[in-house]
Amino acid sequence: MLYYKKTELSKKLDVSITTINRWISNAEKGKNNLQLTTVNDKIYIVNSSHNDSLFFKLKGKGSVYKNKSTHIYATPEEKFYSTFTTSQVVEIINALKTKKEIPLKLTYINGGAKIWNNIIESSYNKGDYETSLTDVELLKEASYFLLRKSNSYDKVNIVDIGQGNSITTKKFIQSFLDTGKLNKYIAIDVSKEMNEIAEANINKWFPGLNFTSYVHDIEKYDIANILFNEKKGGNVLNIVLLVGATIGNVKNQRWLYDNIRYGFDDRDIFIVTNKLEKADNKTDFIEPLTKHPERHLWIPDLLGIDLESPELVFYYDEEEKAKVGYLKLSKPHTITFKVEGFEIVVEIPSNTKIQIFYHKMSARENLIKILEKADFEPIHMITSSDHSHILVTCKSLQNNF
Repeated sequence: MLYYKKTELSKKLDVSITTINRWISNAEKGKNNLQLTTVNDKIYIVNSSHNDSLFFKLKGKGSVYKNKSTHIYATPEEKFYSTFTTSQVVEIINALKTKKEIPLKLTYINGGAKIWNNIIESSYNKGDYETSLTDVELLKEASYFLLRKSNSYDKVNIVDIGQGNSITTKKFIQSFLDTGKLNKYIAIDVSKEMNEIAEANINKWFPGLNFTSYVHDIEKYDIANILFNEKKGGNVLNIVLLVGATIGNVKNQRWLYDNIRYGFDDRDIFIVTNKLEKADNKTDFIEPLTKHPERHLWIPDLLGIDLESPELVFYYDEEEKAKVGYLKLSKPHTITFKVEGFEIVVEIPSNTKIQIFYHKMSARENLIKILEKADFEPIHMITSSDHSHILVTCKSLQNNF
């Protein structure tokens, strides 16, 4: 049976190898009608009139193609628009245009949730996911303090912001369940799929525990209604968690702290963790990130960015005082988006670095200072034995906890 080699088809149709691989993958999943054949365990597109008639249609759906100057012209796949809300699509467009970045928080949506869950489960089981394991111990220490302090409350809600798969807070939840005081576990995440993974885990670990979740972007909106609704009508304490060093991924930390604190009253406590500024912490992240490029490339792939030979670069940026990661584009790109009937064109010059990862560690004094500026009052602080991580428990200034 005749078939096309990928390089041959790429030249014939003026499309990238990445696009051809996507067509093959979609054909295997039944998402298009391309005829495939297997030769020596490799999958090829059959050279047939049937397939030839489909190529033009496939190029029109969402494509990456090259002109003679190797300029990449792309239109995102339909899956891109079905994965993200209109607001998130606009956020991605603006981030690419003005900051040359893809918002890290959006990589946890849709299939990104499964990728992240698999990474965390594998690393946690091997005992090499440092942040999660360290936070487990810090939360254990914090639970002793909070259990004593919560005696005057009938019940406790644990409100977990950006909880991921909830593995980090599993033992913390157990400590309050053991006292009979835990009323509800509440997950708040930008990703519906991440909430679903957390719910499945909570139901498995703690059958019968009341679980509630909210799809909510804490960087944009406060959680006042959520906190009020979850404790109204009872003597209930909300313990709000932002753990797993999640705060380090947020560039405008003060804004996020304000969004949390706006909903606080005298029945709310806030716990935040982060990595501390330390020489070892500036380099220990590089190898783990390079092991899982799929975490950072699935959104660029949907956008139609040429990923034939992706160059991912991770390092500690002394000027930013942050760990950063970039996807370097050797070729110029023109990406045409369609939003509510309008076309928006994003031009990306050659050799542009698209930021795909960001994490800013905390100096102890700076963390306390920014919390106080957001009208939080630290009441308990713990550092890990190796001084690599910190946990701070806070109350709002009007709280008599």
